[in-house]
Amino acid sequence: MTLVSSRTEAVPVIDKLSKYNASIFAEMGALSAKHQAVNLAQGFPDYQLNNQLLVDAARYTEEGHNQYAPMSGVLALREAISDYKFYTTGKRYDPATEIVITTGALQAVNSALASIITPGDEVIIFDPSFDCYRPIVELNGGIPITITLEAPSFEFKWDAIRNRINRKTKAIIINSPNNPTGKMISYEDIAALEKITADSGIFIISDEVYEHAVFEGNKHLSISQFESLADRSFVISSLGKIFHVTGWRMGYCLAPKQLIQSFLKIHQFTVFSGTSAAFQMAVANQLNNQAYYDEIHTHYDAQRKLFLELISKTAFKPLPIDGGFFCLLDYSFLSNKTELEMARSLAIDYGVSTIPLSAFYEDKREQHLLRACFVKKEETLRKAVAGLEKFRD
Repeated sequence: MTLVSSRTEAVPVIDKLSKYNASIFAEMGALSAKHQAVNLAQGFPDYQLNNQLLVDAARYTEEGHNQYAPMSGVLALREAISDYKFYTTGKRYDPATEIVITTGALQAVNSALASIITPGDEVIIFDPSFDCYRPIVELNGGIPITITLEAPSFEFKWDAIRNRINRKTKAIIINSPNNPTGKMISYEDIAALEKITADSGIFIISDEVYEHAVFEGNKHLSISQFESLADRSFVISSLGKIFHVTGWRMGYCLAPKQLIQSFLKIHQFTVFSGTSAAFQMAVANQLNNQAYYDEIHTHYDAQRKLFLELISKTAFKPLPIDGGFFCLLDYSFLSNKTELEMARSLAIDYGVSTIPLSAFYEDKREQHLLRACFVKKEETLRKAVAGLEKFRD
């Protein structure tokens, strides 16, 4: 009996994200590996500071805490986050009903948007933006409404933003400190956001992953600090970023109880629970260690200053860095190459991997800017900038 037909049937292909290509991060990461380029493309530190975190993780692993964590996350970690947010913002989130540990900040963004979007809802996204926002909105039947912020200031134009809000507007996504620009939202921006969304029921998705990387006297403003916004906001951050263990895939989401109830319905059928209970317990021990935050801020600021000093010896011009892990490099007077062409050339010919800023814009606009991560060891930065010094078009 023939069980399998020898005739090849045409299998229909369903591609819900057909307009999106492979991630620019995947491409530049592969180029970096292939050509042994210094990787300034991806936003992770290449060093570990909190060794006690690793010691605790090993201990809890050896003790057998290796099964599923509770759906909302280990209670000790949720309690630590509640204390941490209260100390830093004055807002107390209930660890039992208003905090969820997620599989990285990306999953938190995904679950937050999926929990509120219905087909036809509009979500305002400020470009340049992290590349996951738009496809997540579209996968859930929403319509991304892009508001473009332009170099070098990337200022919000709140009058123009107000004109884009209508009865279909379901949410606004805010990212501060911003990836890729480093721009930070100000008190004036917050006041404008409060004013234009007052009594509207519009939700805020606040991506605060880089909250501990702030410079030049800037202060991170969390949406948690502003009650009229916090009452309808999902506040998201990354414990993996904070503790330099991005591979642990550990983030969290904070929101009022009724929003978390909807969030959990998506969460339980996506991943059910976040990363290893042992890892969560280890992070809980360190989350309110102020000495660690002081240490990473000192390191980040020293790396920023070193990078800017080294870049001054090249022909590339850095834009100001208010916060975050990244510096935008202007090469407009060096070359007419597109940003993608320049990024590929630097990786292949000069041994330095960066990201074209155009990848963060829906319209792929060209501004002759590249994103480089400066939160790296001194030897990494010196080697990368040595490559940039050699650039000739």
